[in-house]
Amino acid sequence: MKPIFIVRTSFKIKNIVFGFVKLAALITIAWLLGRGFAFAVEAPFSMLDKTLGKIVTVNNSKHILLETMPILYPSADLEKDAVNSIIPNPKNLFLFLTNPNINGPGDYLGSELKLLKSTGDEAAAVSTGIYADTEEEYIPELQPESTSSELLSKENMKNLEKNGNPLVAIYTTHNAETYIPTDGTDKLEGQNAGISKVAATLAQALKNRQIETIRATVIHDYPSFPKSYNNSEKTFRTMLQGNSSLKVIIDVHRDAGVKKREVVKIDGQKVAKIMLIVGSNARLKHPNWQQNKKFAAEIVKKMNQMYPGLSKGYRVQSGRYNQHLHSHAILIEVGSAKNSLEEAERSVSLFADVLTAILAEMKN
Repeated sequence: MKPIFIVRTSFKIKNIVFGFVKLAALITIAWLLGRGFAFAVEAPFSMLDKTLGKIVTVNNSKHILLETMPILYPSADLEKDAVNSIIPNPKNLFLFLTNPNINGPGDYLGSELKLLKSTGDEAAAVSTGIYADTEEEYIPELQPESTSSELLSKENMKNLEKNGNPLVAIYTTHNAETYIPTDGTDKLEGQNAGISKVAATLAQALKNRQIETIRATVIHDYPSFPKSYNNSEKTFRTMLQGNSSLKVIIDVHRDAGVKKREVVKIDGQKVAKIMLIVGSNARLKHPNWQQNKKFAAEIVKKMNQMYPGLSKGYRVQSGRYNQHLHSHAILIEVGSAKNSLEEAERSVSLFADVLTAILAEMKN
């Protein structure tokens, strides 16, 4: 009788090994595409784009890989060559391997490519203020358009609500985002939906605390969602023009990747939790993104001091989300589609207290 050897291993080890196999497969596909085999997968990837709505309009499947996998995205000086030859960016590969929030390749691939998402428990490192959320939403961000004064359109100028010499600027890149319990859907295309009402509540709350604000109401995500950030960059630059007093610029969103309603009870009322998103230079040039990260960390710390439980911390993502234009630009996600509008509005009223305290410290 021949001996039989049985080897047992844990699920975690299996997931890590399988994750590396997936990573190797994707790099192989990228190499094949760079060698001229794009035609073989062009149609399937385009179909995937229409089905999931996660990929921006691109010229070919190589661009899709670059947009969805920052690890393959080259440095700024190699962007033109990358279209013809896709190879992993050594800098991004190093960041991937040394990221303390990555337990294995499955975590990275799962957050970037939804079809390869591995299930796992959410973890929160409260001491650092970093929330490791495996349900990260992919937000399309195209190459920037011209940054000349032509961007400052009359439409952007007339859709601004301003009082005094503003210290805070508020806008919404994804105006259609809203709250299911209130509106019965998570988006109202072409409208200033629930998230815009939340932004208005934040502006009014700051005004009530004698903090001058400027708020944009122009719609950025319609008719082209992939161009949302190109459009909101124009608004951002418009608000900066002639408003040298600005100290903080806020892009108000609501999270799309949370599976269940998340609330915290503060002063006897249920309020939506707030996540801060920090952009990086993984996809587009953003050399000073660490300044935005430092500012986000300060806000999270102040939120934890004033209203424990309100903050979900901050999360670094691959886009830059206009934050390259100002060192104190932040993106906040007020609750998720599962929260009600009322919970979100209560949340930003408390957040106004936090910003007031932050601005006072900045002044001193």
